[in-house]
Amino acid sequence: MTTQQITIRQIDCFLMLAKTLNFSKAAEKLYISQPTFSRQIHMLEENLGVKLFYYSGRRVRLSTAGSYLQVEFEMMRDQLDMITHNAKQLDSQYVKTITIGLCDLEELPALPHAIRQFREKYPETFIKMKVGTFYQLTQDLEDNKLDIVCCMRSPVVHVSEVKKRALRQGHFFCLVPMDNPLAQKETLTLDDIAGQMWIFRVMKNCTPVVAAMQQAMKDLHPGNGILYSSSPEESALLVKAGMGVSVVVGYSVSPSEGYRMLPFKMPALEAGEETDLIALWNCTNAGTLVEKFVDILSETQREMDND
Repeated sequence: MTTQQITIRQIDCFLMLAKTLNFSKAAEKLYISQPTFSRQIHMLEENLGVKLFYYSGRRVRLSTAGSYLQVEFEMMRDQLDMITHNAKQLDSQYVKTITIGLCDLEELPALPHAIRQFREKYPETFIKMKVGTFYQLTQDLEDNKLDIVCCMRSPVVHVSEVKKRALRQGHFFCLVPMDNPLAQKETLTLDDIAGQMWIFRVMKNCTPVVAAMQQAMKDLHPGNGILYSSSPEESALLVKAGMGVSVVVGYSVSPSEGYRMLPFKMPALEAGEETDLIALWNCTNAGTLVEKFVDILSETQREMDND
């Protein structure tokens, strides 16, 4: 069995049972028979390969995996409802849509301001955003599923015939909890953090330069403890919680009272412009609304960074 077989109906049944902890009530609220409802829960557990509930007589309680999936599936369901609603609105209100791919929303604080300025000039154009991994987004750009991708300059090996515009300079920083003695330093090296727990991005979510940096750190200190996160924002939260230190590109996280951002020096990280944030778009879109939006975005971000 694979997670590809999970259905919306199974998820809805799971969420209702997680809420009521009662098979009869959950089935009644979804207007289906209890045997059908029970079968959906059983199929979901089989598809996932995990135990979602524990049963004792008539008593039902969530497993640890079930508690985790309740939160994740609720967010997924809310997002699906939002997507459906937005699609209906777009169908009736907008003539043109520009879809922007981003690795992390934190990277472009000027984006909301740029969208506002752009829509004042072109009110019939809708700006849609997609957050994904570096490889997903650049592939979607090549497949014409995205109009613009904002990502690290880090080698875009499989994207051809694109225009590029620099948006922000990138430098590596180490996030250190405020109560960590390392927070008193002005800069950090790999030797400084060798005994700390490292917080890395999951490899499939990394750009080539970040992946190479993490691998170089592992190679030099193979016995060091590592925790993994799905995004720079999650890495920052783990640092705030005192779980370890993390090396990130400066524009991917916001300054915080919970940690210090210290310049990180390591020969393997001397990547030059490869860590800069850039906008990519197909050459076929040159001179269209897409390029006009990039003009506004780059100018707005430059003004914000210079303030």
